[in-house]
Amino acid sequence: MTRRRKTPRKRSAPPRGGNPLARLFVGVDGSSLAFLRIGFGLVMHWEVWRYLSHNWIREYYIWPTFNFPYPLFEWVTPWPGQGMFVHFALLGVLSLLIALGLCYRVSMALFFVAITYVFLLDETNYLNHLYLICILSFLFIFVPAHRRFSLDRLITGRAWPRTVPLWSLWLIGVQLGIAYFFGGVAKLNIDWLSGRSLAVGGLADSTELPLIGPLFGERWTSLFVSYSGLLLDLFIVPFLLWRRTRGIAFALITTFHLLNAYWFDIGIFPWFMILATTIFFAPNWPGAFLEYLRKGRLWLLLGAPVGAAAAGLAIGTALVPLLAGALAGTLVAWLVPAAWTPTGRSDRRPETPTTIITRAQGVIASLLAAWLLLHLAVPLRHYLTPSIVHWSEEGHRFAWHMKLRGKEAEVRFFAFDPQTQESWSINQLLFLTSRQIQKMSSRPYMIRQFARYLAAELEADGREGIEIRVESFAALNGRPRQLLIDPEADLAAVPAYALRHNPWIVPLKPLLQTSR
Repeated sequence: MTRRRKTPRKRSAPPRGGNPLARLFVGVDGSSLAFLRIGFGLVMHWEVWRYLSHNWIREYYIWPTFNFPYPLFEWVTPWPGQGMFVHFALLGVLSLLIALGLCYRVSMALFFVAITYVFLLDETNYLNHLYLICILSFLFIFVPAHRRFSLDRLITGRAWPRTVPLWSLWLIGVQLGIAYFFGGVAKLNIDWLSGRSLAVGGLADSTELPLIGPLFGERWTSLFVSYSGLLLDLFIVPFLLWRRTRGIAFALITTFHLLNAYWFDIGIFPWFMILATTIFFAPNWPGAFLEYLRKGRLWLLLGAPVGAAAAGLAIGTALVPLLAGALAGTLVAWLVPAAWTPTGRSDRRPETPTTIITRAQGVIASLLAAWLLLHLAVPLRHYLTPSIVHWSEEGHRFAWHMKLRGKEAEVRFFAFDPQTQESWSINQLLFLTSRQIQKMSSRPYMIRQFARYLAAELEADGREGIEIRVESFAALNGRPRQLLIDPEADLAAVPAYALRHNPWIVPLKPLLQTSR
């Protein structure tokens, strides 16, 4: 008697006429998003402590007579008296509330307003990571990152689902991916590809290290580090998303951030990005990791001292870097062997039939698309300007250009009376701190801002019609010193164009021409 073969069941096809955007609204485990919320709050609390311990609040916001405002935000000024200390104390409290998940929506909204206010106070304090923090603070208001591991859930949300819509993970992940990807796109320039940017930056300061120091003076080392950083930025996100390569990719990007922390003084950025990169893991990875430990794989914890030691060598004994390094080391020890072990359905993408989305979901999808298009367009705007962005700084901000230029510059300001032909020098230290002067001297738009301020001060003193001219020279990535700004231009009167070249900025001479 012959047995009848079992024919495999055919999966039912998704209903026709559906909308593929419905996938954005599938519920997935909220653990990964909650972990990022906790990490975000703790790192921000550490940042507030750094501002207090280094006396940066006084140096950045109280001592300067003049702050460099962003266009359209000239009305944003520091609080008087001790107000800035109260403001940062509020940021510290809000960051802890975010980490604990207490009054999450209100705390996150207030934190966004408070940190964006700090960001807008002075352009000399612009940092890519502070810009990223402002963006993520805004996005976190709308994603339900408090559905897991939060006091809000214990107090009022016991009936909440343990899932979050997939779009909330993708929104944060895409925003981080944009920072990585455009950081790579920005490296596609002759200075980076030739190793010139690093040769005059962090690598040049490492030649005195014992044993390995001389390697950092070699040209091939600069080229290797340059191209490694370029490839990592461009392709790290796809390799983090694929389970087979996730462990190796996370080990590489952690090493990349540790080296950045050692070579460059970039504050919280490497440690936050190590924690934030976990958003590209499976949504349930915290639970899966803890389950793996409960099964007796305690040998994974051996990665903690290795990661903490690497973080300690990079920056010292600060608690947050040591914890971030310890966690990264443990995760690498877990992810690398787990890449080739069988996995349950919880690590796969959720499967759902395509359905018709509601009107509210359509609005959300449209807003997500508009946000994505905006943040894809802004980093590319400098391509509209026929100038070298690292020289002219036109379109440099908000484009994820990170550690691509070493720029030595100096500037002197002169007041010129066209009626009497009288000219006199202006002491910048009467208005600015030495740090502000150092930042301003290589950035033409800031030089113009200060020139306009000086003209307004002279006019207030009864000196009308005074022109402000400068002598400004700069050297980009080891090139010879060149004129940066037209010395005959009245910077108090020249216009500033956002999407085309400003003629009062002297173009960078070609490298062959400057070498003659």
